[in-house]
Order: sequence, then C-alpha cells, then structure tokens
Amino acid sequence: MRANIQDDPFLPTRPSGMKAGFGLAVLAHVLLLAVLAYGVNWRDPEPQVTSAELWSAVPQPESRSAPPEESRPVPSPPPPRVSAAKTEPEPVVEADPEIAIRQAKKEALQREKRQQDQEQRDRMALEELQKKQAQQRIDSAKLQQEEAQKKLQAQRTEAK
Repeated sequence: MRANIQDDPFLPTRPSGMKAGFGLAVLAHVLLLAVLAYGVNWRDPEPQVTSAELWSAVPQPESRSAPPEESRPVPSPPPPRVSAAKTEPEPVVEADPEIAIRQAKKEALQREKRQQDQEQRDRMALEELQKKQAQQRIDSAKLQQEEAQKKLQAQRTEAK
C-alpha cells in the first residue's frame, strides 16, 4: 500500500509559474478592454431631424372619363401625426460680415495677381517679339554685307 501519491518519485512534477502566467493573461485582457473602451465613441450623436414639405393639393391630370368633382365624396384629411422626437427649429445662419470682407479681399488679391501675371506675359511676349525683330535685322544686314562682298569680289575678278 502506498502512503502518499504526491511523494511518488516517478510522477511528473507540476509546472511552476502558473500564477505568473495567469496574472499576465488577466493583465493583457484588462489592457485590451481599456483600449477598446477608449477607442469606441460612447456618446450617441444627436439624431438628425429631417423635414418634408406636404402639399395640401397635388395637381391631378385631367381625364375625360372622370365624373365631375361635385359628385365625388371629399375624403377627410388624416389626423396630423405627432412625432415623438422633439422638433427644434433650425438656427438661422446669418452671413458673418468678416467672412464676406475676407472673401472680397481674397477675390481682389486674386484679380490683382491675375492682372500682374497677364502684364508679365505681355511684357515677355513683347520682349520676345523685339528680340526676333532685332535678329531679323541682324540677319538681313549680314545678307546685305555678304551680297556686297560677292559684288566686290565679282568686280575684282572682272578687273583682273
């Protein structure tokens, strides 16, 4: 008969460090829940109020087979629905004069910049045109000089 099963040298030993592992697992789960709670937006946004325009009379196309309107029974209008949501009037947004002034200044600056850019392009085009004309005058002067030299050489060859 055996005295104690725990004292048996042939049984495997219990693994050590179970408490540390359990503690780390609990810590990891707590951190995970904290990060998830921080990342979730817990506040519900205000519900968006929508409105619809109701027409009391919708134009109907005329049909030839329809009986006169006097003989038709007039249906009673349905009772108005009362919505559970509070309907708050939308705030009236007034144009801020500072915004209008800023926009006007911005537009004026843009117009001035466009005008300056156009003037600069015009100046550059004029300079380019003047350069071309000067180059043409130089080229024509060179041609005239070459022609004069050819005539001079031709005269010299004839004189010899």
